[in-house]
Amino acid sequence: MATQDEIEKLKANWLKDPCWDIEDEDGFEEHREELLKFRKETEFAWQLEEEERIARRARVVEINADITNAGAAQSICTYEEIERDVRDIEKQTDDPVANMMAYQVRATLLLAAQTQRVANGIWELIESMDASDSSDFMTRLYSITK
Repeated sequence: MATQDEIEKLKANWLKDPCWDIEDEDGFEEHREELLKFRKETEFAWQLEEEERIARRARVVEINADITNAGAAQSICTYEEIERDVRDIEKQTDDPVANMMAYQVRATLLLAAQTQRVANGIWELIESMDASDSSDFMTRLYSITK
């Protein structure tokens, strides 16, 4: 029968690398129920943490990108996330192709930001107009897009 100290060491080792079923560890057969309960509770807590992380991230995307569909918000990366990933890739390589791709990603982000700015301006213009403003629409639209 394993001591409580041995059980705690086993749990600590499993937490560092939980790729195996702790309850099946040789020499701990008498503690199988305790170890199984520990694994399931820990995995459940990790699942809750992951779901909360995804929900928090989706809320950030919803706010930053004005996305109201939660499913879409979970699958869209923010500008900051993309830029962080691009910087990480740049740090790992001196490949000129990778560097060119980083510039292309940044150019695409800039284009997306400008498109969003123009779309928001057009939407505000449309919301502020009434029927008497129709003759001035093109002039006001031009001022938004430049």
